[in-house]
Amino acid sequence: MENILYQVVNDICLMQDKVHDGECIRYNFISMPRYIENFKHIVEVKDKIQYTADIGTGWGVMALAVKYLGKDAIAIDFWKDKSELFDLLEIPLYLKNIELGMPPELLKGQFDCVMFCEILEHLNFSPVFVLQEINKMLRPGGYIIISTPNNEEWNLKELMEHNDVSYLTAGGNMRIDADVLKIPKAKPGDAFFDGHTRHYVGEEIIRLLKYTGFKVDKIKYILDKKYIDIRGIKI
Repeated sequence: MENILYQVVNDICLMQDKVHDGECIRYNFISMPRYIENFKHIVEVKDKIQYTADIGTGWGVMALAVKYLGKDAIAIDFWKDKSELFDLLEIPLYLKNIELGMPPELLKGQFDCVMFCEILEHLNFSPVFVLQEINKMLRPGGYIIISTPNNEEWNLKELMEHNDVSYLTAGGNMRIDADVLKIPKAKPGDAFFDGHTRHYVGEEIIRLLKYTGFKVDKIKYILDKKYIDIRGIKI
């Protein structure tokens, strides 16, 4: 399993020379421990999945890893147009702000699995709406895999108060202490901040999943409990 991921990251980083993306090597090798934990979920259920969507794909590591397992994958991202890289990877890329809705053609229940790793903390608006959209993408019994910083270890409010870290901010939209089920939905024309807008605790994610039509299949706390890693199943 780990060999697949190292091969994936190596192949993507070799391709980055062709698309002039120098950040690729540094970020992806630093992120390898998280990738390994995320990919374990896929490997455990690989006989039950064929078609996966990787939301917030970045450089496409999870999507390509799924492809190296002999499965099909598409990728969704928002901030950077990496079309040239994904053409080289031969993975369909959809450029979309998911907080305003998924591409309609992806909402037909055709996916067996949706990867939603290190994205929840970036949402500026309602996580309920985004998870409801993901639910529509999945077949009954399909999987959602979520990985996100654990607020019990990385308390966002404390980080904002005591650290000058530009990507750790509420960005004016997300309310850190608001009930996760009552955060308003994004509207066209709203401004979006690309950073960590809220960190969650496990109980909040479980509430979100249950509210949006999922049951929890597996939950674990990884990397010195700094991340919450959850696999859910569409009911």
